[in-house]
Amino acid sequence: MTARTIPTAFVHRYLAFSPDNDVDLSGALRAAGIDLETLSDARARLTPTQVTTFIQTTCRSPTTNCSASDPPRSPVALSD
Repeated sequence: MTARTIPTAFVHRYLAFSPDNDVDLSGALRAAGIDLETLSDARARLTPTQVTTFIQTTCRSPTTNCSASDPPRSPVALSD
């Protein structure tokens, strides 16, 4: 069985939201081990651990107003 991965488009949804709300998510990206080179590749995939760490770090930030149970919706499904 192939390990499940998540498209970078999921994280892009958060990043698209952040500048409009003066939120800096660079610390969350660093904590999750997600670099800009990876995000710039439309075919790149992230591990569930990376995405979970990114979301949890984002939601713990005092500058965000989100809950880990209510992240931005992504129309992209997990791959097999």
